[in-house]
Amino acid sequence: MSSPHHATENEYLKKLDPKELEAVKQNLVYHLIRGQCFENMR
Repeated sequence: MSSPHHATENEYLKKLDPKELEAVKQNLVYHLIRGQCFENMR
């Protein structure tokens, strides 16, 4: 799986509504916590 180029990501994020971006960030953090991604850092 390849990741998108950073310029592409930046262009997408520039066009994204700030409220939508906030929802994406909240969703990401929620899934990181629920997925126990930080469990080994306790």
